[in-house]
Amino acid sequence: MPTYLSAFMSHAHLDNALTDPFADALNRLGVPLYYDRANPQTGHFLGDALQQELERRQTLFVMVSPASIASFWVRLELNTFLGLMAADPTRKLIPVRIAACQLPAMLNGMWWVDAVGRPPAEVVAELARALETTPVTPPHAGGAASASAGPFSRVVDWRAGMGDHTTITAAIAAAKPGERILIRRGLYEGGLTIDKPLELVGEGQPGDVEVRASGANTILFTASQGRIANLTLRQTGGGNWFGVEIAAGRLEVEDCDISSQSLACVAIRNGASPILRRNRIHDGQQCGVIIYDNGQGLLEDNDIFANAYTSVQIKTGGAPTLRRNRIHDGKEGGVMIYDNGKGLLEDNDIFANTNSAVEIKTGSAPTLRRNRINKNGYKAIWVHEDGGGVFENNDLRDNKTGAWSIDASSKEKVTQRENTE
Repeated sequence: MPTYLSAFMSHAHLDNALTDPFADALNRLGVPLYYDRANPQTGHFLGDALQQELERRQTLFVMVSPASIASFWVRLELNTFLGLMAADPTRKLIPVRIAACQLPAMLNGMWWVDAVGRPPAEVVAELARALETTPVTPPHAGGAASASAGPFSRVVDWRAGMGDHTTITAAIAAAKPGERILIRRGLYEGGLTIDKPLELVGEGQPGDVEVRASGANTILFTASQGRIANLTLRQTGGGNWFGVEIAAGRLEVEDCDISSQSLACVAIRNGASPILRRNRIHDGQQCGVIIYDNGQGLLEDNDIFANAYTSVQIKTGGAPTLRRNRIHDGKEGGVMIYDNGKGLLEDNDIFANTNSAVEIKTGSAPTLRRNRINKNGYKAIWVHEDGGGVFENNDLRDNKTGAWSIDASSKEKVTQRENTE
């Protein structure tokens, strides 16, 4: 049975009907949750009981809606918890959008969970994962950590004698297929090759575990399946390399921060079908993510931004699903699909890119549904050179030169339904 961090659920009482199912489900899982449907507040200060509950809890869920954004008490609880976080950075603040609205800038800049339009059970599972603790057996009297530390079979710690291995490479080499490896806080130099089914999990808060590589991929994955989570992955140049190259199988990449000073931050190829969730993918010297040579997979709830080329490129039979990602501030564009690329783009926010938000050409024909494509430097959607596709219920307003550019070679291959321009 997993164990969970304690949590305080801050919400507007007008939203009780929306928040009750999440609170009930988390309670059933055994999460130590404070959730008050009544309003015990008086005056303009937090009551002693609520102040004490905020101090006791390690996590604050802010249930974001138009009502909570306007709520004095939600703002007060949030500000109080931010003060506690300043003194104790191990505390977690997790915004959860429960109704259609624009998140306040302060909350939008951090990892948040979008519950709008999703099955409640799926959202609750995501919240529970964010609260799971990673118990680690203390070191033996002789100094070496237990090989069966908590749910992990191996522990990596750069400090000699504090783990089973001092390098991640050594842990991978020694591990048997299916093992889980905990990586303790620190900086680890050198690229990693994962060629067997393994799970690598970073300890602590985002940024506490960094893997840095020059002259190599930070991670090359060639196994049938695996998982990496809570790692900061930096490719620092030294040739033509990726931050994460997924050349086979089904790798789950969750809650990682990935950048590259060489090629793309993430490459998916050779029919690989990974799952990328809740990652920050940014500052690629080329793309944020490139999917090619029949690469597939699911990219969901990622923040993909500030990449030197188009942030997402799909080509040569690539056919991923992109859902609920934020794709923005690309120095060339948002998404480019070319050379017979395919795929489904659904419920993404594509905004503030220098040129077109979505460019489709050379025989490519994706499907775009319910995307919000706004405030880009050229067209929302540019289809040319025999490109095509299906475009349904997209919001294409407020782009510098308009919603569409479709050339003569592409007009008969474009299907448009109920888009807002």
